[in-house]
Amino acid sequence: EAEANGYLAAFPNQHSIDDHVEEILAIGMQAVLDKNQAFLEAVLDYSIERGADPSKTYLLGYGSGSVWAQSMACRLSARFAAFAFVSGTIATTLLDDCAPERFPSILMIHGTDDTSIPYSGMKNWYGLSFNLASFSETEAHWAGLGNCGTTPELTLIPDNDPEDGTISSRTVRTDCTNGQNVESIVVQNGSHTYPGGVFPTTFSVSQDFNANAVALEFFTNHPATP
Repeated sequence: EAEANGYLAAFPNQHSIDDHVEEILAIGMQAVLDKNQAFLEAVLDYSIERGADPSKTYLLGYGSGSVWAQSMACRLSARFAAFAFVSGTIATTLLDDCAPERFPSILMIHGTDDTSIPYSGMKNWYGLSFNLASFSETEAHWAGLGNCGTTPELTLIPDNDPEDGTISSRTVRTDCTNGQNVESIVVQNGSHTYPGGVFPTTFSVSQDFNANAVALEFFTNHPATP
């Protein structure tokens, strides 16, 4: 889908969550973030050297990848036009320690019944002294950093598949810094799954919209601002 729309998509190989936790315990969270940031910047440099438009670079994360992507939104906002976070919230340590160089557009998607990264937040993520904010705190964090207005537009997404057991709503804030948007989609009864995906699972997977298509449209509509 990305290639068909003129995008180059990079999918880094992910370690298992156990390996990730082991690395954090071995060298510390800060060192892991520094290491991941260096890798991400190397991928960006490689892509731009081969013709990628630096004003149209985007980052999407899912699950633990979304938690990591939000830390990169704090650290590397000058290098990405927009970010999308699916089934992940922000680390509580970043609520007071996040100063994007340039505020990007933000898209968030989360299910209310997610048990891996709960909608209400969680403490001691994977046994670490590392807490995750709730979805509402995460949404308020990005809207606050963007100086967004207090009158967002709320719409219901058509229930295209009544059999999937979910209903979704979308909140759009269009009056943020430099004309950027902060948008969120809440999937009622949604689990730790990827909307529009096919999962061999008993959990609820929303088929009312496709997260990839929504993110691609969001990215296309939000190139970097000067």
